Amino acid sequence: MNPDNPTISSDPSEVVKTKKQENMSQVVSNNDKKEQLLLSKNPTLQKKQLEVFSMLVTNTRIGRQFHTKAEGLAEAVFVWNSSPECVRNNPTLIKMVVMGSQYFEYDQWADITMPTIVSRVNILLRMEKIKLNGKKTSNFLAWLGKNHQVAAQVYVYNPQGLIDCIESPSYLNEMGNEVHQDCKFASDIDKLTAINMHNDTITVARWFSRIHIRRSRRKASFLSNGANQSLPQRFNRMIEHIVQTRPHNWMRSLNSHSLAIANRLRPSGECLGIELEFVATRGSDIVNWDSDGFPHHPWLQFKGDGSIRSNQTNESLAHYQELTWFINGSSPKDWKSMQEVLKTMTDNGAKVNNTCGSHVHIDMRHRTNQSALRTATKLRDAINGWAHRTVSFTRSHNHYCGIDRDHHGNRYTAVNTQCLSEHNTVEVRLGMPTLNFHKLKYWCALMQYLAKPYTSVATFEDFMQSDAPFDLKHYVIQRILKFQPTYVAASLPVLKDFDTYAIAVMSQEGTIE
Repeated sequence: MNPDNPTISSDPSEVVKTKKQENMSQVVSNNDKKEQLLLSKNPTLQKKQLEVFSMLVTNTRIGRQFHTKAEGLAEAVFVWNSSPECVRNNPTLIKMVVMGSQYFEYDQWADITMPTIVSRVNILLRMEKIKLNGKKTSNFLAWLGKNHQVAAQVYVYNPQGLIDCIESPSYLNEMGNEVHQDCKFASDIDKLTAINMHNDTITVARWFSRIHIRRSRRKASFLSNGANQSLPQRFNRMIEHIVQTRPHNWMRSLNSHSLAIANRLRPSGECLGIELEFVATRGSDIVNWDSDGFPHHPWLQFKGDGSIRSNQTNESLAHYQELTWFINGSSPKDWKSMQEVLKTMTDNGAKVNNTCGSHVHIDMRHRTNQSALRTATKLRDAINGWAHRTVSFTRSHNHYCGIDRDHHGNRYTAVNTQCLSEHNTVEVRLGMPTLNFHKLKYWCALMQYLAKPYTSVATFEDFMQSDAPFDLKHYVIQRILKFQPTYVAASLPVLKDFDTYAIAVMSQEGTIE
């Protein structure tokens, strides 16, 4: 893939304009989708049903299907339509069940299924049928919602005590204050039902408590962090949350709005994880930089690396020895930022030596595990066959990234798949150490092209006959010419037909920096 291709900008101000279909709360309001849902004819109830359906798609396991499959929304609609009518017609109770779950968080997936929701809503419906005679309450569930802390903290193991508390003219709440009330069970049957449901009563009381605590915390957080912030400030907080979450965890850790923005900032299949190792010129500014001295960008980190050494008298180690950056490999804006960061580093003394390396992680979030492994095999065939000639012999045959090393259970090889389970990437470790922007950009473009679907590049001739951009072929020829003496010195033959292709390409105008 040519890194100069236009793509979606990573500018947050532009990301705000996300498509409607990426916002689940808007998806369910689409007329076509509304017609598929079984909804009440009452406009007020229908509005609540749509809101709670959006919540199910956004905050429960039901919503995972929406993100992982093209027909996900249709499956979510089927799950909703298959639930009992008495459940669908009580969206407030559904919302209570979801928010009362121990797994619920506002910005994360709740690990709760529709069958669980149905069974819990039925418990609440049974409690609603237990009638109370009084001025302020009409049923057992309403009383429990108001007095959940008393039930959950005082009467956990005392069913009769809870019944007596309900029918008492007054009682002491959890704070020790006297509460006056006027309510009685409508019948002895209702009272007996309440006693028999005591275990469920305590469970429901705990749901109410969780909801109360979560709403209080969210309100406090909003007042302290969001209420006095402008829209751009709140948007930046969302971006910070996205950046702090690993991409392979986005599906289960981000809500629908954050996920839509994250996928536009770093689209699946177009991203690269770049690792550049470096040392410093002795006495240069970068030697004394602390963590705040290094450049700051989203997804850019600097960290230490114990394998890096200063092996000359004019070299020393900086505070960090490795740059890692998760970028959109098709975004000119991201590459421009990369160029600026590398220039800042080199201007302040950063350099490379033979203990350094350049590693590129190719995004596989859009692939199945089997497809990713096939891509890794394809990369490995090309690199082992001819592409290793674009680096020096000592690089392609060393301990940390050699082409001759067994890749099974070993990450110290030219193409590493050990990171697939952890990062959803395939790592190419073969790259020469560099802080040169143009060399890095073309190396990444070459790796992306070798991993491109529906291309056959197992041999050098295949690559030269392919639809790869001319400047990329020019780059490959120049690199092979540069390092060819190291392979000749190791008694390895020149690539078949290399001279013919080299003459044809080098005769064309234009050079690669």
